[in-house]
Formats: sequence, structure tokens, C-alpha cells
Amino acid sequence: MPRLIILLALAGLAWWLWRHVSQKLTAGDTSRPSSSRSQQSSQKLVACEHCQVHIPEGDAYTDHDCGKTVYFCSPEHQTSWQQQRD
Repeated sequence: MPRLIILLALAGLAWWLWRHVSQKLTAGDTSRPSSSRSQQSSQKLVACEHCQVHIPEGDAYTDHDCGKTVYFCSPEHQTSWQQQRD
């Protein structure tokens, strides 16, 4: 019984050390690229001219109206807007 307690204590200590060391290693690693989610959240959000849904600027479809850039969430909304404008 005492050996089992010692074995469990050593296993717990090994687990804690492994987690502690792995967290320290990943926290100091600045060469890793940031995740796509954090890159996406740093993009400017623009509103679709047709439905006003906000989307990342890099994913938007664009057109120009009187020198102003107009954004759309889909090619269908872009086409619909162009037809209404004509």
C-alpha cells in the first residue's frame, strides 16, 4: 500500500512537471506563426452594401461607386446592387 501511494505521488509530480515545462516552452516561442483566428480578428470589418452584414475586408467582394469602394458579402449581392444602380 505505501508503494502505491508513492507511485501515485511520483506520477502526479511527473504530470505536473510535464505541463509546467511545456507551458513555459510554448509561451517563450515567438517564432510560431499566429493562428488564423487571431489574424482574422485583426482584419478590418466592412458592411455589405446590400444586406449590411459585417465581413472581414479580405473576404469581401468590391466595386466602386463615385470613387468610393463598396463592399459585398457575396457575388450575388454585388450583382443585385449593380442591377439596382443601373
